[in-house]
Amino acid sequence: MKKIFILACVFLLSFSTIFASSASAASLFKDVPETSPYYKDLKFLNDRSLLVYDNPENMFFSGDAKRNSVVVIVSKILGIPNFPAKTPYSDILEFDLLSGQVVVLSELGVVNGYSDGTFKPYNPLTRGHFALFVDRAFGKYLPSGNQEFSDVPKSSEAHNAVKKLVAAGITTGYSDGTFKPNEKLSFVHLHVFMARLVRYLESQNIKVPLNIGSLEDTNTKPQKPIDDSKIKLGMTKAEVYELVKSQIYKNITVDSEVLVTTSGRNGLAGETIYLFNHNKLIGISTHFDLDSLEIEPNTLEELHEYYVNELAKEFGQSYKTSTYSLLTSWDKYNSEVILLTSKGKNGVTVSLSISSIGK
Repeated sequence: MKKIFILACVFLLSFSTIFASSASAASLFKDVPETSPYYKDLKFLNDRSLLVYDNPENMFFSGDAKRNSVVVIVSKILGIPNFPAKTPYSDILEFDLLSGQVVVLSELGVVNGYSDGTFKPYNPLTRGHFALFVDRAFGKYLPSGNQEFSDVPKSSEAHNAVKKLVAAGITTGYSDGTFKPNEKLSFVHLHVFMARLVRYLESQNIKVPLNIGSLEDTNTKPQKPIDDSKIKLGMTKAEVYELVKSQIYKNITVDSEVLVTTSGRNGLAGETIYLFNHNKLIGISTHFDLDSLEIEPNTLEELHEYYVNELAKEFGQSYKTSTYSLLTSWDKYNSEVILLTSKGKNGVTVSLSISSIGK
């Protein structure tokens, strides 16, 4: 039990570090006055819960943006919740909530790792890589563009991506006709550029955050939610796929390490991510729309308790603790099972995960 308690504390610490735009950010930042040229963009993102993270002292980070920064903000705009997951990268901890977003973005082809098996989340983000990530995630909505730069030749991987971003007014080049793709992108400019991206998407009547399960038609009404009562941790990918395939994101196959559906669990609107390791279901994360909680269960506590009662039948007596989130954990067959329910401005996320399967 002590082992589980320590694990839960690590989990919550990771969550509180990454989870963005809580109430403390409502006053914005002490070091970004309203006269700052960045203030309006930061407030714009803050009002939509799209800032990368909060600083407990309300100070905005003034350094370089990192690869993990773009993972978080792109995920927020796509509507991918933050949840813990086992990744193929040796330097992404399983209980870092960023891990789930890294897994999903990797499966969607937005980001990738390095040949040595690492992701290098703290490596500086360059202007060229930023353009590539945004193009992979949102390029279908951006204009082609025709602006050329002397240091971004047609042979460059970022050539078309840079032209799209410039055409959409997200970023610009320099007066000498260069784009400087290898130059580090500052943390504040990452937010400024993403604010411009969101404004462009909204100008095209694209609602943000997007539902990653229905990118082909953002106006499509949610389908009837999947009955998840038959989906249990430990099931094979093929078994889960058969139950959810009618609402699965079209680019994800049974061979993927994640299955993403366009509906929430428990009869509520949202999106659900099923995570696998060695062909076994080890995690389920659902992001529910706040409006969908108008039906029972209609409070955070009721939603969490619903799953506690259901999962207790499978995992037995639970150990429960509570902070600003609700967390329940089990120890079953030498595995740690964690249920976390948390609420943000844009919705509620329920994550169920297993770690250390077997001895």
